[in-house]
Amino acid sequence: MTKQQLFVKHHFTSSIVLGLVVVLSISFGVIAEDTSLFKKSDGQVMGVSTVQSIDNQSNLVINYQNQVKNLVATYLQERSAYQSQNQDWLFLINTTKYKLMNLATPVEYQDLTLKLISLLEAEKQAVAQGSNSGIDVANKKWQEMLDQFYWLD
Repeated sequence: MTKQQLFVKHHFTSSIVLGLVVVLSISFGVIAEDTSLFKKSDGQVMGVSTVQSIDNQSNLVINYQNQVKNLVATYLQERSAYQSQNQDWLFLINTTKYKLMNLATPVEYQDLTLKLISLLEAEKQAVAQGSNSGIDVANKKWQEMLDQFYWLD
Protein backbone atom coordinates (compact mmCIF):
# COMPACT_ATOMS: atom_id res chain seq x y z
CA MET A 1 0.00 0.00 0.00
CA THR A 2 1.13 3.42 -0.73
CA LYS A 3 1.40 6.23 1.78
CA GLN A 4 -1.61 7.88 0.28
CA GLN A 5 -3.73 4.72 0.65
CA LEU A 6 -2.53 4.22 4.25
CA PHE A 7 -3.34 7.85 5.03
CA VAL A 8 -6.89 7.52 3.62
CA LYS A 9 -7.45 4.16 5.37
CA HIS A 10 -6.26 5.51 8.73
CA HIS A 11 -8.38 8.68 8.57
CA PHE A 12 -11.40 6.78 7.25
CA THR A 13 -11.19 4.33 10.15
CA SER A 14 -10.70 7.18 12.62
CA SER A 15 -13.69 9.02 11.14
CA ILE A 16 -15.93 5.95 11.49
CA VAL A 17 -14.81 5.35 15.09
CA LEU A 18 -15.38 9.02 15.94
CA GLY A 19 -18.84 8.90 14.30
CA LEU A 20 -19.75 5.78 16.28
CA VAL A 21 -18.65 7.41 19.52
CA VAL A 22 -20.81 10.47 18.80
CA VAL A 23 -23.87 8.34 17.88
CA LEU A 24 -23.43 6.17 20.98
CA SER A 25 -23.04 9.24 23.22
CA ILE A 26 -26.22 10.80 21.88
CA SER A 27 -28.09 7.49 22.16
CA PHE A 28 -26.95 7.00 25.76
CA GLY A 29 -28.06 10.53 26.64
CA VAL A 30 -31.53 9.99 25.17
CA ILE A 31 -31.89 6.57 26.84
CA ALA A 32 -30.67 7.90 30.18
CA GLU A 33 -33.18 10.79 30.03
CA ASP A 34 -36.07 8.48 29.15
CA THR A 35 -35.26 5.95 31.85
CA SER A 36 -34.92 8.65 34.54
CA LEU A 37 -31.25 8.03 35.18
CA PHE A 38 -30.48 11.71 34.89
CA LYS A 39 -33.81 13.56 35.01
CA LYS A 40 -33.30 17.12 33.82
CA SER A 41 -36.89 18.31 34.25
CA ASP A 42 -37.44 16.77 37.68
CA GLY A 43 -38.06 20.07 39.42
CA GLN A 44 -40.70 21.18 36.94
CA VAL A 45 -42.58 17.92 37.09
CA MET A 46 -42.42 17.80 40.89
CA GLY A 47 -43.64 21.40 41.08
CA VAL A 48 -46.71 20.72 38.96
CA SER A 49 -47.56 17.48 40.71
CA THR A 50 -47.12 19.04 44.15
CA VAL A 51 -49.53 21.86 43.31
CA GLN A 52 -52.05 19.35 41.95
CA SER A 53 -51.63 17.21 45.07
CA ILE A 54 -52.32 20.20 47.32
CA ASP A 55 -55.38 21.11 45.24
CA ASN A 56 -56.65 17.53 45.36
CA GLN A 57 -56.11 17.38 49.13
CA SER A 58 -57.94 20.66 49.73
CA ASN A 59 -60.80 19.48 47.48
CA LEU A 60 -60.95 16.22 49.42
CA VAL A 61 -61.17 18.13 52.73
CA ILE A 62 -63.88 20.46 51.43
CA ASN A 63 -65.90 17.58 49.97
CA TYR A 64 -65.52 15.58 53.18
CA GLN A 65 -66.66 18.48 55.36
CA ASN A 66 -69.70 19.12 53.16
CA GLN A 67 -70.70 15.47 53.03
CA VAL A 68 -70.27 14.91 56.77
CA LYS A 69 -72.13 18.13 57.58
CA ASN A 70 -75.04 17.02 55.38
CA LEU A 71 -75.02 13.50 56.82
CA VAL A 72 -74.98 14.71 60.43
CA ALA A 73 -77.64 17.38 59.80
CA THR A 74 -79.93 14.88 58.09
CA TYR A 75 -79.35 12.30 60.79
CA LEU A 76 -80.01 14.69 63.68
CA GLN A 77 -83.11 16.10 62.00
CA GLU A 78 -84.61 12.66 61.32
CA ARG A 79 -83.50 11.39 64.73
CA SER A 80 -85.45 14.11 66.52
CA ALA A 81 -88.69 12.45 65.38
CA TYR A 82 -87.92 9.28 67.37
CA GLN A 83 -88.46 9.15 71.11
CA SER A 84 -87.83 5.57 72.19
CA GLN A 85 -86.76 2.18 70.93
CA ASN A 86 -87.70 2.08 67.30
CA GLN A 87 -86.65 -0.10 64.38
CA ASP A 88 -86.72 2.93 62.08
CA TRP A 89 -84.27 4.72 64.38
CA LEU A 90 -81.94 1.70 64.33
CA PHE A 91 -82.19 1.61 60.54
CA LEU A 92 -81.38 5.34 60.39
CA ILE A 93 -78.32 4.81 62.61
CA ASN A 94 -77.06 1.91 60.47
CA THR A 95 -77.64 3.81 57.22
CA THR A 96 -75.83 6.90 58.49
CA LYS A 97 -72.95 4.83 59.80
CA TYR A 98 -72.65 3.00 56.45
CA LYS A 99 -72.64 6.28 54.50
CA LEU A 100 -70.04 7.73 56.85
CA MET A 101 -67.74 4.73 56.50
CA ASN A 102 -67.90 4.96 52.69
CA LEU A 103 -66.72 8.57 52.50
CA ALA A 104 -63.24 9.36 51.23
CA THR A 105 -61.72 10.59 54.48
CA PRO A 106 -58.71 12.94 54.60
CA VAL A 107 -56.00 11.93 57.06
CA GLU A 108 -56.66 14.87 59.37
CA TYR A 109 -60.32 13.83 59.76
CA GLN A 110 -59.88 10.11 60.36
CA ASP A 111 -60.17 10.69 64.10
CA LEU A 112 -63.46 12.56 63.64
CA THR A 113 -64.83 9.76 61.49
CA LEU A 114 -63.97 7.20 64.17
CA LYS A 115 -65.58 9.38 66.85
CA LEU A 116 -68.77 9.73 64.81
CA ILE A 117 -68.94 6.01 64.09
CA SER A 118 -68.37 5.10 67.75
CA LEU A 119 -71.00 7.65 68.81
CA LEU A 120 -73.48 6.15 66.36
CA GLU A 121 -72.65 2.67 67.63
CA ALA A 122 -73.14 3.72 71.28
CA GLU A 123 -76.44 5.34 70.38
CA LYS A 124 -77.48 2.18 68.52
CA GLN A 125 -76.81 0.12 71.64
CA ALA A 126 -78.82 2.54 73.77
CA VAL A 127 -81.76 2.55 71.35
CA ALA A 128 -81.71 -1.25 71.01
CA GLN A 129 -81.78 -1.65 74.80
CA GLY A 130 -84.37 1.10 75.26
CA SER A 131 -82.03 2.87 77.66
CA ASN A 132 -83.12 6.48 78.20
CA SER A 133 -79.94 7.22 80.15
CA GLY A 134 -77.86 5.90 77.24
CA ILE A 135 -79.80 8.09 74.82
CA ASP A 136 -79.24 11.09 77.12
CA VAL A 137 -75.50 10.36 77.14
CA ALA A 138 -75.58 10.16 73.33
CA ASN A 139 -77.40 13.51 73.19
CA LYS A 140 -74.68 15.10 75.34
CA LYS A 141 -71.97 13.58 73.17
CA TRP A 142 -73.67 14.89 70.04
CA GLN A 143 -73.73 18.37 71.55
CA GLU A 144 -70.04 18.10 72.48
CA MET A 145 -69.25 16.94 68.95
CA LEU A 146 -71.15 19.87 67.43
CA ASP A 147 -69.36 22.27 69.77
CA GLN A 148 -65.94 20.84 69.01
CA PHE A 149 -66.44 20.73 65.24
CA TYR A 150 -68.34 23.98 64.65
CA TRP A 151 -68.66 23.37 60.91
CA LEU A 152 -70.89 20.33 61.52
CA ASP A 153 -73.74 22.51 62.77
